[in-house]
Amino acid sequence: PSTGGVVLFAPGEEGPAWKLLDELMLFHGATPALPGGPRCPQGHVLERQSSRRCQRRPVCDGCKAQGLQNRRIFWTCWDCDHDLCLNCTHVAPMVFLPPTAAPGDVDGSEAGEVGEV
Repeated sequence: PSTGGVVLFAPGEEGPAWKLLDELMLFHGATPALPGGPRCPQGHVLERQSSRRCQRRPVCDGCKAQGLQNRRIFWTCWDCDHDLCLNCTHVAPMVFLPPTAAPGDVDGSEAGEVGEV
């Protein structure tokens, strides 16, 4: 990450803090704070998805959980039709927010558990 930005994290499983991180990535230029990310068995990088952007009914290929389209965050490989829930990806819940978008620009009133690193 560039200097001058902020790294934010969301402890625990899906909840309001994860929703805020998703909003930061979708609308405020935040990026994953750590390199890499989840991959499918063929090695493709999985794309982060959310219930707002899902028009299908994926099932987690890791734990077989159904209803991923109803979860705030899940991951998919379009080429392989491989889907993973948040728990099965083991992704660090951290984003880098560039200096051009201050955390105060986002309404995080529901996400009181988001912390700054």
